[in-house]
Amino acid sequence: MSNDFLHPLETQLAAVWLPERWRSVGVVVAISGGADSVALSQALTRLAEQTVGAGELHLVHFNHRLRGDESDADAAWIATFATQLRLPLHTAAAEHARYTLSEADARAERYAFLVQTAERLGARYVAVAHTADDQVETALFRVLRGTGLAGLAGMPVARALSPSVTLVRPLLTTSRAEVLAYLVALDQPYRTDSTNAATHYRRNWLRHELLPRLRAEFGPQVDASISRLIEQAREAQELIANRATALLSTSATVCRLRREDLTKASAIVARETIKLAWRGRGWPEQDLTTEHLAHVLRLAVVGGAEVNLPHNTKASVQDEWLVLEALPPIQ
Repeated sequence: MSNDFLHPLETQLAAVWLPERWRSVGVVVAISGGADSVALSQALTRLAEQTVGAGELHLVHFNHRLRGDESDADAAWIATFATQLRLPLHTAAAEHARYTLSEADARAERYAFLVQTAERLGARYVAVAHTADDQVETALFRVLRGTGLAGLAGMPVARALSPSVTLVRPLLTTSRAEVLAYLVALDQPYRTDSTNAATHYRRNWLRHELLPRLRAEFGPQVDASISRLIEQAREAQELIANRATALLSTSATVCRLRREDLTKASAIVARETIKLAWRGRGWPEQDLTTEHLAHVLRLAVVGGAEVNLPHNTKASVQDEWLVLEALPPIQ
């Protein structure tokens, strides 16, 4: 790949996600029409043109129809944009216009379509356009909601969506200001979601009200300071997870943990081991709260009555073992 004519944003993206890793496989690019996803689509297209490989880029858009005609106009704009880039476009939409849908439900709906499309096309990656600004906002939002170390570690650059599809965030070290400057350099328009300015949404309030106040009070280095904390949290979480994985491997099964091992381990490693065991059973991890983990760890250390857990499960002690198991179905 030649760097002779690359824009700095493209060079940065290529350093984070080497084109040689994805150029020979299919890549699905999630596009909303907003600045970030338009910039990602442009950058990947331009990098693909300068890198040898037979893999194809595909744009994918899900129209939630949350803004009625405005949402439909976004979809029409994206169709024109895909034609300009000469990329195939795959779309889906809600049956009817909707004006209320939680962010979590919309995200689940969108990601389900992304994975379905990637698997149908045989694509190896789903690329999304989260930026460094999104990373800071996500970590701060989680802190305010009471996150632990794993939540403070922010969004990973890559993670598995299914056995055959990996999610990647190539712009995670790129600022929103750099994205906008890139689009100006390309003379590339984009769509603006009118709801992004509505500060009654907590995430928008954090972006438009809280962070600007923090920058005004503490200086523009606020974002860099939070980013450093995110990186340190990620490093710490990786170390804890590795130790917990090693501890889990000494147990008889994923649902039987040696109480002695949990007792000797630091509390944070022991809790992570319990979380890994829970995840190994396929139970939703977000429903296992900090309080649940504290009760289960205390049970492992000092014994006592079994602890009822979400999804009709329980933790109990059986001699030297802490056991996680499903309860009989409620009749």
